[in-house]
Amino acid sequence: MATMNDMPPELLSIILRLADPRVASNDDSKTQSKQKFKDMLPPNNFPFNLANVCTLWRDVLSLYPEYWTTLCVFVDAVQPTPLSELARYLQYSKDLPLNLVVTRTLVPVRYPFRYEEDANRTRVVIKMLRPHFPRCWSIHFDLYRGSALPSLSKDLAVRSSELSSLVLSCEVDDDHPPINFFDVKIGVPARPAEENSAERRYSIHTPSALTRLDLSGYTIMDAIKYSPSLFQNDSEEFDVTLSTYDITDLELPQSELIIQAFLRALEIPGDNAHITLDRINLPYLGDLDYPSSDPAASFHLRNLNSDMMQNMLVYVEFENSFELTIEDCELDSEDCPSFPSSIHLNLIDLEPDVDLSHFLSSFSIGVLSISNCECFDDEVIRMLARRRSDTECFVDHLSIHNCTNFSKYGVYLNRRSCPRYIKRRS
Repeated sequence: MATMNDMPPELLSIILRLADPRVASNDDSKTQSKQKFKDMLPPNNFPFNLANVCTLWRDVLSLYPEYWTTLCVFVDAVQPTPLSELARYLQYSKDLPLNLVVTRTLVPVRYPFRYEEDANRTRVVIKMLRPHFPRCWSIHFDLYRGSALPSLSKDLAVRSSELSSLVLSCEVDDDHPPINFFDVKIGVPARPAEENSAERRYSIHTPSALTRLDLSGYTIMDAIKYSPSLFQNDSEEFDVTLSTYDITDLELPQSELIIQAFLRALEIPGDNAHITLDRINLPYLGDLDYPSSDPAASFHLRNLNSDMMQNMLVYVEFENSFELTIEDCELDSEDCPSFPSSIHLNLIDLEPDVDLSHFLSSFSIGVLSISNCECFDDEVIRMLARRRSDTECFVDHLSIHNCTNFSKYGVYLNRRSCPRYIKRRS
């Protein structure tokens, strides 16, 4: 009896092609990068699942470079991707655009974390990938230590103009390569480039297709120093996430220059930029000689300590920002920001000891949403009601979710202070 292996390669290739999810959905290799992350991991995704069946199938699939445009590389010591396989996959893809994921093996489902990467293996993988970064449409690094991430000024100095997503994410900010803000000009590569090298063709232009920029650890200041144009993007949709960066132990005057550069990078033009800051710890110096920045974007501040919140509330004017979300951040009793008119303010998971009535004392016109905040009590409601009666505060929409530290009388005052719209969900 004949088997599939007895088929002509041309017929076998047609059958194997039907397993490609992009054929059924008419997607190309660029839209495939929007798949769920778990569906991209080998050996479960196409074509890795079929290439592992037998040598014949792998040889047939290798004739079609478009099948190998989404690569996922594991760099931990538990289940690493063999370097020989990575080299073979890169060869199969020819010169086609790539969607690249470098990550760690998932621990069994009952444990909510991944294995830590192998530092030496990660460096070797980055070195192998460096010549291919310029043809990547999406680059996603998900590592444990920030020091293992590739450098934007060295490894990723050359980027494709079609790069739509750049993610360099880590869980621990463990080491910062020296970045001297005194004698290196902004926008210049970190080291002299050799003749005819990839770095020689380095360009500081912004990839026109970039819609997602996610940086962690030292890569944040590496980008701000050597690739500042990454932040100057006028795309219709631009999501920026800066996370897991701590310089509280850095001495002056270097820390002052870093804070100034960081705040300057937040001035992203356009009304469609969304900026998320998560676990960013920069010291508050108090007498920083820096003009207030005026970013035009929506902001999500999450897990920021009191010093970083002071930096944001003192040196950042949210005049042109249409939405501000503050989640699980430390607020001092003296924090009283000047909110612009018609802003959507979201407060989530604030500590019970936060003086919310003082914090909102300058809130005038806009949408106010409060969730999981024990600090929202009758005193806050009385303050809003009093300011409304004095024509100082007009809350267009008040949404309360899972806040229980106020009385029935507070609900009555609430309806008077915001008569048109009020929601209370618990």
